Amino acid sequence: MATNGTYAQGISGNNIVGHYDDTSGTYNFLYNDSTNAWMTLDDPFGANTSWHVDGISGNIIVGSYTDSGGVTHGFATTVPEPAALSLLPPAAVALLARRRRVPR
Repeated sequence: MATNGTYAQGISGNNIVGHYDDTSGTYNFLYNDSTNAWMTLDDPFGANTSWHVDGISGNIIVGSYTDSGGVTHGFATTVPEPAALSLLPPAAVALLARRRRVPR
């Protein structure tokens, strides 16, 4: 998946979240071990933010992002059932991530 390293940040059931690095940058991911389906999680907050996933519990992914003003916020988002992961394009995960944000 990556050329410069893959780092798991959390695991819940068959779902694993983390990030990987390649020559273009750092990307967050969601991987389901039972279906071998993985997807890159697109930045749901826009191009002017720095964000990363920190963990997962059930179908809730949590993390934090820094907005363009330098303020850090937390977020939580619901992800689809593992069987549906292979059916969703990465853009759909970005839309799901916009549904629920929890300020820090």
